[in-house]
Amino acid sequence: MNLLYGICYYEGSGKTHNITRHVDIFNNLDVEHKQFVVTVMSDNPDPPRPREVPDDAIVINSFNWGGTIAGLWVFFKECKGLFPANTVTAFFEEDFYPTNPDWLEDARRLLDCDNIYVGEHLREFWDAKVIENNTKYMNPIGNWSVHEHVALDVYKANDVDLDHLRWTDGGFYFSTIKNLKQIEDKIGVFHKGNQQTKYHHTIDGILLGEVGFPSLINKHFKFTGLARADYFIHVD
Repeated sequence: MNLLYGICYYEGSGKTHNITRHVDIFNNLDVEHKQFVVTVMSDNPDPPRPREVPDDAIVINSFNWGGTIAGLWVFFKECKGLFPANTVTAFFEEDFYPTNPDWLEDARRLLDCDNIYVGEHLREFWDAKVIENNTKYMNPIGNWSVHEHVALDVYKANDVDLDHLRWTDGGFYFSTIKNLKQIEDKIGVFHKGNQQTKYHHTIDGILLGEVGFPSLINKHFKFTGLARADYFIHVD
């Protein structure tokens, strides 16, 4: 297996200990060909390379305009010309870790079942329901709101035309270079927010990110998720 293990690190948080934890997990993976990648999302135009990042890691700097999904987008753009199409990609929020040693094998198994990507999910979230194939949905959207932001208004303002919402939660995105290229061919840029404005947690992180991105994918492909409680932990 060829594996790209990537994390999305927000430079402004200063939580470099999370990088160290991921490096330890990466080093303990029994994978013949593997590469560690850090997407540094920053409010600064030229952020310093975190000292905790290994010398042989790939570091990609990006303005912090869209959170994890924007990080996944620049990760894919950087790596798609450097690695074979069958390369497996595991992309994490920096404060999100696997706790079950079977995460890689089980995610790979699900990916092989005609899923374009494998994410992760909480069992309950807002008014959504976990349904078949470990995804969540909300249909119709109606006046659904998050932190006082009406979802439908945000989607209309950002030219995202969604008939319904279906998603996994935002800590983990597992796929291949080939599959991510198929997603790009169908939806273009993964995150539909404004690339010139600073990240907004609700709009960019949730509505256009962890909900909007899979919902766009749902028009064209099938995806699934691993239960967070069984495989992962989210820490501060």
